[in-house]
Amino acid sequence: MTIKTASGQRTYVEKILIAVGIVFLTYVVYQLFFSVFDVILLIFAAILLAVFLCGLADYVNDFLNISEGKAVLLVSFLLVLILGGAVALLAQSVADEVEHLREELPKSAQQA
Repeated sequence: MTIKTASGQRTYVEKILIAVGIVFLTYVVYQLFFSVFDVILLIFAAILLAVFLCGLADYVNDFLNISEGKAVLLVSFLLVLILGGAVALLAQSVADEVEHLREELPKSAQQA
């Protein structure tokens, strides 16, 4: 129900309520977009990982002639082993660098 003045224009209160409504609606849409944005990125990353694993599994399946599920499991297991081996090989050098940083950072802060 709109109450219009004799000239047919909206009242000042109606204009303020419309402006507040537009700002509130914009805020709600903004919040929804950024709360859903993380979920959308996570779904996209899962799809990319699935495509990568299925591609490697198809390649393995051509050589070993096993089922697709077993090929995906084998590829996943091999990738976890490779990643774990890389972490194990790099862990000592990273720990040494962190220790060196702990020693040198206070010295650098005192010189500055």
